[in-house]
Amino acid sequence: MKKSLLALAILFIGSLSVNAYAAGAPNSELIVSGSLKVPTCTITPAADGVYDIGKQSATLVKPAAETQLATISQNWLVQCDADTYLVFTPIDNRADSSSKAGFTYFGLGHVNGEGKIGYFSAAITNGQVDGVSSKVFVTSIGAIGGAATANLASDARTGWSDGKQLQSGKLFSGDIVVSPVLGSTATMNGPVTEDTDIDGSLTLSFGFGI
Repeated sequence: MKKSLLALAILFIGSLSVNAYAAGAPNSELIVSGSLKVPTCTITPAADGVYDIGKQSATLVKPAAETQLATISQNWLVQCDADTYLVFTPIDNRADSSSKAGFTYFGLGHVNGEGKIGYFSAAITNGQVDGVSSKVFVTSIGAIGGAATANLASDARTGWSDGKQLQSGKLFSGDIVVSPVLGSTATMNGPVTEDTDIDGSLTLSFGFGI
């Protein structure tokens, strides 16, 4: 009988100790603060994004072969006011005028009715994020790799990476190199007999996020 009473007394005292501690302890609040900021980015292409190949003689056009013109390289700079990931997607505004089929060939406009002047390709190289060298990538399937140079492709995301995943930063840059090619007389629907504007056009649709 004595052993039972002792056990009850110990349990009762323990219960009082716990309740006294809970009732008398001060409270404090743990706060996690900050904000989600939608970045604002400014795009600054060299020469306002115009790649001027100048006046080319129509005598360069061959009856059955393409004519490669000189490449032009210009730097593109994108500056954001908050740390972000950045990609862009090329959209060919002259897609129906490319004299060569493929996602990496962009049209240069029409001549002689529905004749096709030629095409151009474009590549991004010398990528940098916040002043540090970065790899660049082009993908349409979601996978992100990376290389020193990547060929732009219609409707495919282009961006900066460490070789495995997107890189974030505030300052992105890269050289976009354009390589224009004149089609043949056959693709132009005949010889060029009057002054004709070369009219390639890409929209680079940028996207970014925190």
